[in-house]
Amino acid sequence: FYIWLQKLWLLLPGPGEYQFRLLTVALSIGIIALTYLLFSELLKNKTAGLLAAFFVAVNNYAVFSSALGERTEAYTLLLLLFCYFVVRRKKAGWAGELPVILAGAALCLTWLIGGVGVFFIYLFRKFYRREPAKRLLLSAGLLLLLLVPHLHYERKVNGDIFYTLNKSVNYFRNSELHGEASNLGARTTWLDYLRERGGLTIIKRTAGGYASLFFNPAGSFNRIFMGFHYTQWYGWLIFPFYLAGLILALKRGQAWLFALLLAFTHAFPYNLYDIRDPRLLFFLAPFFAGFIALGFYQAGLLLARAVRARAPAGVT
Repeated sequence: FYIWLQKLWLLLPGPGEYQFRLLTVALSIGIIALTYLLFSELLKNKTAGLLAAFFVAVNNYAVFSSALGERTEAYTLLLLLFCYFVVRRKKAGWAGELPVILAGAALCLTWLIGGVGVFFIYLFRKFYRREPAKRLLLSAGLLLLLLVPHLHYERKVNGDIFYTLNKSVNYFRNSELHGEASNLGARTTWLDYLRERGGLTIIKRTAGGYASLFFNPAGSFNRIFMGFHYTQWYGWLIFPFYLAGLILALKRGQAWLFALLLAFTHAFPYNLYDIRDPRLLFFLAPFFAGFIALGFYQAGLLLARAVRARAPAGVT
């Protein structure tokens, strides 16, 4: 899908590196706008949504990534779009379901691993939201139908419908075994990898990765998601607000927020220490920005309340 997007864009302003860079800037602006829309809806607060968009916009790595022409920009945009359509379907029935199907298919076609998150969201809609199973099955079936041409092409050209997924497995396996991320050597499928590592090892490493990602302010990715370079300590200043926002969201029972976050994070933290390029996880940054925004918003309310309480009688 990202290749189609590139070709369409370059047909309009014309070919050239400058025009190509403009596409990534446009994608980044779209990410900021969708962060505002999604988190205004999730948090039921437009001010908090605006703060979330602000923290995404000024994130050190977001500014850097916006000019690189990376596929992760398109993936993040489509992920937010899919989440927004799922959370806020403006029309009932198939009129509201069609945008979910199209955004989900585009997300999977951009990065096939996105299908894992889409699958979990469908399960959440069935077992937590109690949406009709028949409609969800038809919706998922139509989404899969849109993926068939791509999967058929992969089977025809590479002999494996999950070629791109298994290629990534090989990449991380080489990083884990040899300390060097590459696609060289014998190809390992994701099922072979699961059998090779064993369930207990995967669970332990994934849990450790989650702890580092979400609760370790000294961790590289946590620093990035706080808005700074992974070598800088300034993330410690933002971390208390992030943690307060996370706890507040838990207390409020923000089921959709955590469902979306965990669905698309799934087992990524297993390979947290083998991910050599922060761009591969940057699609999670808007969710961290949402927690940070909620923390700052609540701190602002408490500060305003304290100021009013200390104000002399008759002064507002």
